[in-house]
Amino acid sequence: MDGDIAPLHPIATLKEKHGCMLMADEAHATGVFVENGGGITELKGLSGAVDIIMGTFSKALGGFGSYAATSRMVRDYLVNTCRSFIYSTALPPAVIAADLAALEVLESEPHRRRELLANASHLRQRLADIGLCVKGESQIIPVIVGENEEAVRMSMSLREKGYWVTPVRPPTVPKGEARLRLSVTFDQSREVLDRFADDVACL
Repeated sequence: MDGDIAPLHPIATLKEKHGCMLMADEAHATGVFVENGGGITELKGLSGAVDIIMGTFSKALGGFGSYAATSRMVRDYLVNTCRSFIYSTALPPAVIAADLAALEVLESEPHRRRELLANASHLRQRLADIGLCVKGESQIIPVIVGENEEAVRMSMSLREKGYWVTPVRPPTVPKGEARLRLSVTFDQSREVLDRFADDVACL
């Protein structure tokens, strides 16, 4: 909800100190960060220190399903003990084929990641320049509004202008930190993002 990046280095240090396992949720980072799209774990150079890297095919990859990249021993344990996995139906072959094709695009078109993050940074700065409280360092940009009613009002006003921006309120976020949660995509041009910022400024 903050669009931030987890401090993986100190967390990995604690893992080593206390002899526990570390799982990184890369759902919003897969396909977005570093040249290979490996996510925050790869960005921080900690692939060997993270025991389970969890992600999804349904966000940046535009598919369906999720994954847990881990050791064979942990994989076998999860396959044989996770009730939600045991009683679920396997993904259809066509869906798996689409996921694999998305991975190929991920490897062959790294410019998408660079442009996405550059555009997100541009929009974050534009919103900050008009006096809004923005957070994050990813393609997710939270605009902290404060009061629930104001977040709802801004959301409805933007919907009337053709934007789908949902308000996020407590208990999902702390009290007094109601927000609009923006998620920038590769297909949104600078022109579109600038027009959105101008429309937000008029609310």
